[in-house]
Amino acid sequence: MIIDLRIPGKPEYVDTVLDLHVCSAIVGEEDPAAALKTIYDEWQKITDRLGRDSQKTFYRKMMGMK
Repeated sequence: MIIDLRIPGKPEYVDTVLDLHVCSAIVGEEDPAAALKTIYDEWQKITDRLGRDSQKTFYRKMMGMK
């Protein structure tokens, strides 16, 4: 089962970073390994800006975890 990610910043993670770089790699505009590295680096920045602990808390609640 795939669960729709419901945490602060989701549009930024998915629409602004993930989709852009995956599509760019698929059409050959960006090396796939470089695209993945960029996605990782940008997600780290977003998570740090929004608060790593806060994001973990939102994710755990979304997944029904304590």
